[in-house]
Amino acid sequence: MISKCSKQDKAQLVGFLKTHPDLNLYLLSNLHMYEIGKELETWKIANAFGTSIIMLLRKNMVISYDAPIEHTAEIIEVIKSKKHVGIKYINGNPTLLQNLQQQLDAYSLRTLELASLNCDEFHTQQDSYPHTELYQLSTAKDFAQLHRLLCAADGIDFASIPQEEREYFISKKCASLVHGCIALATKMDNVFVSTASISAVSSFGAMIIGVATLKEYRNRGLATYTVKQLCRICKEAGFKNLVLYFDNPLAASVYLKIGFKIVANYGVLSDGSSH
Repeated sequence: MISKCSKQDKAQLVGFLKTHPDLNLYLLSNLHMYEIGKELETWKIANAFGTSIIMLLRKNMVISYDAPIEHTAEIIEVIKSKKHVGIKYINGNPTLLQNLQQQLDAYSLRTLELASLNCDEFHTQQDSYPHTELYQLSTAKDFAQLHRLLCAADGIDFASIPQEEREYFISKKCASLVHGCIALATKMDNVFVSTASISAVSSFGAMIIGVATLKEYRNRGLATYTVKQLCRICKEAGFKNLVLYFDNPLAASVYLKIGFKIVANYGVLSDGSSH
């Protein structure tokens, strides 16, 4: 049976998801941060095969990691019912997403490693990096610069991004500060050159996102330095666990060196239209 969830369902949904908090951190955190029925739409599928939770936040759909493959048809039903939204990403277990992909036109599957760090086991020495300054970003101007950095690091022409997308990025980053999110940037030569942030903050931990370094400043240890400082700040703030996703060996060398451990594979279906 598939049903749309209400605010009153929140406690039940959290109870189900917290059995695997690392794998479902994004869903747990957004249930905590947003009101169901406003920015957040949530469905529950429950039958003899098990239980699945599907969440839609703006144009990003997330499916609980241990959703049974047998729920593929019901999940497709939800996706098609929201076709007018223009869903850009669908996230979850890669095996399930592979099944979905066979029935969805234009979506491509990307498989990532999901890694976790126990903050109690993280060593918090405050390293330094010569000729740099570390900034904790907090203003609209900061986040505008961050957006430019992320685009440049990904080879995206910033000028091609619609103004409404730029404004949405800045507004969401500013709003995220209220929920305990943190964004760091390392400045060198009077320019932000490396960055890392946390999102999906809840009592279960947080997710590291937006790790990037300008191309001309790579292979100098700046990403390792910035992520380590973010982990240190998170531990000092009382976070218990941090999770992140990556899909290349260079990123793996950074995160595993810091102390992250791979806990699962993770999948992202993309419609190819997103910056």
